[in-house]
Formats: sequence, C-alpha cells, structure tokens
Amino acid sequence: TILEDIILVTDEYITLLPSEAFDASKSLQLPSVANRQEREDCILGWFGDWFQQSLHHFGHQTIRQSMEKNFENLRTDIDSQRQNFYKKLYTVLQEESDDIILFEE
Repeated sequence: TILEDIILVTDEYITLLPSEAFDASKSLQLPSVANRQEREDCILGWFGDWFQQSLHHFGHQTIRQSMEKNFENLRTDIDSQRQNFYKKLYTVLQEESDDIILFEE
C-alpha cells in the first residue's frame, strides 16, 4: 500500500542519515582561528543547512517517486476494475435483453 511504501522509504532514510551526514561533514571547513563557541556555531549552522537540504531531497525526490509509482499502480488497478465491471454489466444486459419487453405488439 501507499502508506507501507512511505514507511519503508522513511525507515531507510532514517537508517542512512547518520552515515550520509558523516560523509558530507568531511567537506566541512572550520575557520582556522576560532574559539570553541564559534566552531560549534559553524558546525551547527552547517548541519542545519545540510539537514534541510537532505529533507528537501527526501520529500521532493524519494517520497514523490514512491507516491507517483503507487498512484500509477492504483490508477491501473482502478481502470482494470472499471473494465471488468463494464464487461460484466454488458454480459448481464445481453443475457437479460431477451427477457425485456419494451413494447407489446
């Protein structure tokens, strides 16, 4: 189902998040002359920006792709159900048409 797929991709995202943050942090440049508070602020600011971009990508790429795939499957299933309904309706109408008298002669 759609919800199950979203839960799966979210769990995968949460599982990979620490290693992705670690890998991305390798490019973090700290000022050469800065006290502890300035370094801490720099790290927190960088992480906040990185995390926001990560969430944006997750929502607009991963979740969107999952939902589009699921909605397409849902559309296909609904179309198939609709076609089956029309086939059955047509069959029933043909079987019953001999018994229906619209005008008496």
